[in-house]
Amino acid sequence: MKENGTKKQNLGISVRELVAYALRSGDLDTTQFGTVSPTDAIAAHTIVQNVRPSGYRREIPIHHQVETDDFVLEVSGRIDGLFTQTDPAIVEEIKTTREDLATISQREDPYHWGQVKTYAYMYAREHDLDRIGVQLTYFQREHGTMKEVRRSYTAAELSIFFNDLVKAYLEWAGMVVRWREVRDASIRNLTFPFESYRAGQEQMLQEVGMIIEQQSQLLVQAPTGIGKTMAVLLPSIHAIAGKQVSQSFYLTARTTGRQAAETTLNILRSTGLKLKSLSLTAKEKICFNPDRLCHPEECAYARGHFSRVNAALKDAFMQDSFTRDTIITLAKKHRVCPFEFALDLSMWVDCVVCDYNYVFDPGVFLRRFFEGSGGEYVLLIDEAHNLVDRAREMYSAALTRLEIQRVRNAVKGHLGGVHRILGRVNAWMIEQRTRCEEARNPIAEREPPAELYTLLRDFTKAAEKWLIKNKPARFREPLLDLYFDARTFLKTFDRYDDNYATCYLNDQRDITVRLFCIDPSRYLRETLERCRSAVFFSGTMKPMHYFIESIGCDDTAATLTLPSPFPNHNLCTLVASRVSTLYKHRERTKIAVAQMIYSFVEAKKGNFLVFFPSYKYMKMIHDVIHIQRPDLTILVQDAGMSEHEREQFLARFCTSNDALLVGFAVMGGVFAESIDLIGDRLTGAVIVGVGLPGISLERELIRMYFDDVNNCGYAFAYQFPGMIRVLQAAGRVIRSETDRGAVLMIGTRFAGEPYRSLLPEDWQTRDVENGNVMREILNEFWGR
Repeated sequence: MKENGTKKQNLGISVRELVAYALRSGDLDTTQFGTVSPTDAIAAHTIVQNVRPSGYRREIPIHHQVETDDFVLEVSGRIDGLFTQTDPAIVEEIKTTREDLATISQREDPYHWGQVKTYAYMYAREHDLDRIGVQLTYFQREHGTMKEVRRSYTAAELSIFFNDLVKAYLEWAGMVVRWREVRDASIRNLTFPFESYRAGQEQMLQEVGMIIEQQSQLLVQAPTGIGKTMAVLLPSIHAIAGKQVSQSFYLTARTTGRQAAETTLNILRSTGLKLKSLSLTAKEKICFNPDRLCHPEECAYARGHFSRVNAALKDAFMQDSFTRDTIITLAKKHRVCPFEFALDLSMWVDCVVCDYNYVFDPGVFLRRFFEGSGGEYVLLIDEAHNLVDRAREMYSAALTRLEIQRVRNAVKGHLGGVHRILGRVNAWMIEQRTRCEEARNPIAEREPPAELYTLLRDFTKAAEKWLIKNKPARFREPLLDLYFDARTFLKTFDRYDDNYATCYLNDQRDITVRLFCIDPSRYLRETLERCRSAVFFSGTMKPMHYFIESIGCDDTAATLTLPSPFPNHNLCTLVASRVSTLYKHRERTKIAVAQMIYSFVEAKKGNFLVFFPSYKYMKMIHDVIHIQRPDLTILVQDAGMSEHEREQFLARFCTSNDALLVGFAVMGGVFAESIDLIGDRLTGAVIVGVGLPGISLERELIRMYFDDVNNCGYAFAYQFPGMIRVLQAAGRVIRSETDRGAVLMIGTRFAGEPYRSLLPEDWQTRDVENGNVMREILNEFWGR
């Protein structure tokens, strides 16, 4: 107890974390090569421990409490090994490396010595020893050799060292603890920030709170206008003060989703909330020197980064909202790497706003949170309908022959061993290309390419021998890129099971070998199990059983479907089900499709979007309309549009347009999701076809896989993803309670199942036989 009678704050930290915070200094260098995977490190520990003499103890748990005026700090860890037969006893810390042992002995790693000295202090205190020995043992993985460095310290020397660590940490921890007291008090006073809830918003908010309390999962289909972002963030914030949740992760695939989260948090802050949030930006988008290596000799922000980052963290803690601009300002002020600085901040904020991959992607996920047993985290997954296909990409891997050949040419005359191995990889790739040429089609197999695995393993070993020397060379960067691509391929190969297929895709002189993850649900589930709760929400989460199975949710996952909060009579939905958009009929019906489009858009002057399932079909219809209506202004989405070009495209959809404007775009693209053209910026939308993805090798693999699993292969591969695209495109029309607009869906499939039943239940859809009937209905609708 404190002198004032209040209870002291209990804190816990591992030896590793304590030393990492208090002793970090020096340069940031992501080009350094020599780190070892946790699996390899465990194996190396076992090898070293097995050759130790009798009386040697291994893996000893140890704890030590430090009590100050304000805190009770428990430091815990596990000693790798202890020589008990020596006098004094010797504490051993084992480190696995790929580096040459002679190189290691030339420099002293303060972090390694800090760990072993901390363990020695704790053991000496526990056993009342005046003196104790320490040993750093470096195990060279490639050669199986060891280097041992011993030292001896008095208990008094170690006590001074340890107390300095604790002092440095508690100065920071004290700031964090005091902040959390302020935060929790503000949350307890936090209420809904508006006078009233939107239709469905209160129910969603309550369901989310209940799911977090029950440590479960929830899937929500909630159209635009309900206030989904507030409905998920507010209960997750209350759960932080209630000690149910330590941090929330708001996952979004698009900039608009990040902006919605930031805006909602700022609204809550304006009512008195004290909460720290971080918007995590991809490294390539926030790096100050994107054309240079992350190396102290090339980047001033990498040079001395670790010596300045703790001061940057303390300065940052005076603020609450860490947007991209805030991170950049602080990073420049303290001359630290903005991306690494943001990663450090993520440990101390209450809410992290980031892309899906920082949680789910096995290559870039935040290991500090989601490796091992996980924690009391809640995941809030925005636009969750995107997660299935995104996850397939995350858990797949690919290599191309041209990539192999470019690096082979680059190392020629420099690295003979690497050059020879890449020659064998190249020859193997050419054999696969020949197979595809003979088959006149891409090839899919349900077995992994074992021969390629062996070749890539040989390549990575040969490349490591040179990369580990960290020498500059013009070919270093492409070699490093290929090395990591090969490592990703090998790791994916190790994960290969019935959820995978191997695809061989030839393209003239090139060939791609792809380990394709057909069903990522198992791997998503593994991440979900490391979190307390997860809430998946989107305007298109129908049918729910498709998402529950595809995302890897528990059988107990709850679902919630909410109707649009906007008046039904503000949206006119029409179906031209007598016009076929089937692939085999497109040439014959292209004039009928074009007539339906301009009959629809000419019913009212305004701005319209027309969505197609493919660029090829879009061009076909555009060519027809250009001939029949040459005066019609049409903007056409290009497959290679830059961000600036996309912004220019959308800027044309303004309320001041005096003439009719029509934009042609593809379903599932950037203009079909997460754009807000409110009011007269968008008058209506035409959906051409049911949005089925094009037939491809990978889609056919999905179809056949789910035919075996649940007899729903065509639905899972084509129909459900297609209708999700349709509904996302249609959702661009009504974005506020005052919006009025019309949607026309063209295609015979819209009249049948399952397509008809996948349309929103609150849509009052009317079939139109021809353009004249449609004009009558639209004239009545617009004349209201």
